[in-house]
Amino acid sequence: DNPGSDPAFIRSQIEWEYRYLRLAAAVSFWFPAETVCPITLYELGAHLPTAKPIFIGVHPEFTRKLDVEIQAGLVRPEIKIVYDLESLAGQIKAWISLINR
Repeated sequence: DNPGSDPAFIRSQIEWEYRYLRLAAAVSFWFPAETVCPITLYELGAHLPTAKPIFIGVHPEFTRKLDVEIQAGLVRPEIKIVYDLESLAGQIKAWISLINR
């Protein structure tokens, strides 16, 4: 049985994501090559206008890479988008080190 097709499960998952993304001190996004990630794109759009630290990683072959770059650049030009998971993790680790001084 696929829980992803159960409306109650879907609602529960979306509510959990909504609640905890808004409670998080910072948010990171990874856009892989394998999928368009419509919900992740939506969440990125919802969080870009905030003052919250945001870390964005985009696989070089992600089909909407240019969209992410343009939108992030328009709203939060200070965000340095990276193109591999190691660099994304490095940004997050550096931020954690900075706030834990």
